[in-house]
Amino acid sequence: MPTPFQAGDVVRIGDAALVVQAVPVSATPRPLSDAPLVSPLDVELARSARSRSPFAVVQVIAPGSRPSDVLPIVRGTMRITDVIKGDGQGGFQLLLVETAPEQATQAIDRLVHALDSRGISAKLGLARYPEEPGAPPTAIV
Repeated sequence: MPTPFQAGDVVRIGDAALVVQAVPVSATPRPLSDAPLVSPLDVELARSARSRSPFAVVQVIAPGSRPSDVLPIVRGTMRITDVIKGDGQGGFQLLLVETAPEQATQAIDRLVHALDSRGISAKLGLARYPEEPGAPPTAIV
């Protein structure tokens, strides 16, 4: 049987306790923006600056190919932790987190081989951070 909740009620589920809170509704609701407050690249730059862990950004352009043909290959080749963003024009940007230069090169080689084996010709560009110890974040811009 359903039980109504009110602000301030406590619901216990096993060892957890949930407190029901009232949330004020804005008098002038504004639509949410589709753009993230912080881009994944900004997050990775900050994380890398703290941890000194390298990462790479890869640009993939497959002229004459449908994005719906390219995306599954990119997804199947990259790690689950990597970020894939489409530009809506058939190009993709890949953020390879915690990726040393030699690992980035291996990832690109795997991707090129996977695309080639399906008859898709692509151009790829690579930027690494830090490219050299002490390189500024602007090295990837």
